[in-house]
Amino acid sequence: MSSSYRMSRNLEASIIEYLETNLKADWRGVGIEKSFVKSYDVPLPVVCVRLGNTTHEWAEVGTTSTRRNALILLDVFTTSDGQRLDLKDYIIEKIKVGCPYYEYVTSNNRILSRTANGNIRVLSIEDKPLNFGSDKSELSAHDRFRHLITLDVSIGKVE
Repeated sequence: MSSSYRMSRNLEASIIEYLETNLKADWRGVGIEKSFVKSYDVPLPVVCVRLGNTTHEWAEVGTTSTRRNALILLDVFTTSDGQRLDLKDYIIEKIKVGCPYYEYVTSNNRILSRTANGNIRVLSIEDKPLNFGSDKSELSAHDRFRHLITLDVSIGKVE
């Protein structure tokens, strides 16, 4: 039996697909994960794509229609400071122009089809290195050179 992703999962999956396609074309060996925990089980470098907080702003007075703004978290795990800076700049360069928004149909955790239905617009970007306040040699390999990119995104549709 097939089912369709709802908007939150479509946002995540669309961004994952967009980043996977670009990274495969321009970088060698960068993995993409949806699960933060699984990011620690794969070789570096890896980018974890997660959906964070979502706000729903009223679209019209007197209705329950809203426009969704979602926070997308991109955790970038790398092997060095240089790689961290290069990879985060590359991701920002690619993602700031936005990307296609797809609606996915799945069955048994496999994507059966996808249909383009607009674009994901990036409203704002913030990026920062993660500093855990201790010597990097004391941290796990995945946390030594970690960077967080946060995106505020919207597809501009009324729900």
